Amino acid sequence: MSRLVGLAITLLSSLALAAPYRQTSGGGCCTLVFVIIFVAIYRSGGVDWARAVGAAIFPGVFGWFIWRDRELGTGSRWFALITASLHAFFFLAGVVLALAVSAGAFNALAIPGVSGEEKPPPAIDLSKIPEDESLGLHPLSTITSDPPGAKVFVGGKERGKTPLETPLTAGENNEVKLELAGFFPATQTRMPNARENLTLTFTLKAASRLEVKSEPPGARVMVGMKEVLPRTPGLSAPIDPGETEILVLLDGYQPHRQTMALPAGDTELEVTLSPGVKLAVGSTPEQAEIYVDGLWVGLTPASVFVEPKGKHVVELKKEPYATAKKVFASVAKPTAWSPRLVDTARVKVQAIVNKARARYDKVNQALEKVQTRISHMSAPPPALERQLANLEREMEKAAIALEKAEAELKVIDEERPASRPPAPPDTGPD
Repeated sequence: MSRLVGLAITLLSSLALAAPYRQTSGGGCCTLVFVIIFVAIYRSGGVDWARAVGAAIFPGVFGWFIWRDRELGTGSRWFALITASLHAFFFLAGVVLALAVSAGAFNALAIPGVSGEEKPPPAIDLSKIPEDESLGLHPLSTITSDPPGAKVFVGGKERGKTPLETPLTAGENNEVKLELAGFFPATQTRMPNARENLTLTFTLKAASRLEVKSEPPGARVMVGMKEVLPRTPGLSAPIDPGETEILVLLDGYQPHRQTMALPAGDTELEVTLSPGVKLAVGSTPEQAEIYVDGLWVGLTPASVFVEPKGKHVVELKKEPYATAKKVFASVAKPTAWSPRLVDTARVKVQAIVNKARARYDKVNQALEKVQTRISHMSAPPPALERQLANLEREMEKAAIALEKAEAELKVIDEERPASRPPAPPDTGPD
């Protein structure tokens, strides 16, 4: 595109400059020579702004000689002088610009038509930029805690202890986690802007921990139906201080239950477990809570180990099912119990379905009797016709009630398939 613009400038100016000679044969030859020269320069493939302006020296020289011709009119001579001066100026400007480009003065700029090509801007090496400087991709943030001295983890990597100044990555979720012995861990997730310096303040909550040893070892430690230590001996996860019920479980041994008032900090606990007899407890559906003698011991299916002698009461609880309960006089040998839990909501809806079906059947029988009587009469009495109309209305209401109850029962069966009663056994053909 720059080559065409340069050619147009020089060609038009040359044709304008040759105008004073339009009355002479020299004028036509001069114009033709100029056109041939400039077309040849253009087709050479090297024309750019500098060369196009430099080529203007040719019409400039001819303009000078025209101005010196005293036979031409004053207006033509002055026009030729002004044109020659402009061409000389363009020529000198083109030479200066070409020298400046060749010297590298404009290397940082992409000048179409002068440099010959467009140069991309210089790339920035981000690896050489410190995290907390320059582009602001890692704004510096201040992290404090009460009490201080907590370990700071950003994205799972330890950065130091509070109070701490550390960079966070802009435009991304940064998970900041604090840990301090005797306190619950605390976490905040923040996404800073490129130039935003955050201040994150944590107030840590005091916690207790249990250092449990058991004989034999390898027991699980539960607090409030939650496992806090998978295997003894060891230090448990943080626990709320105060009155706490602790349960120690190990296969082959009776559960150990103990209530303690835990202070903030670490507390030692030593437990000796007694052998027990296995009681395998399941349920349909599963994941029912197991209580043995009022003590929560897990979820079905599970194996519970109880004392061989003495009575044991086992209860299974799961919403919205009714509580299943069984009393074992003794468990001298391994025993299993796996009841089907009764869905109380389904039982209620099933009772409604049974009642609606009985009502429907009763009205239907009465309606059939009246219809049979009327079918044998040529002129049934008005009272009988009124009775038929009433029964038909009652039949419609009973059908609607039955349909509604059965739809509700179907929803329960689809949501909780395990609540359906077991199918009767297949006895085969009679």
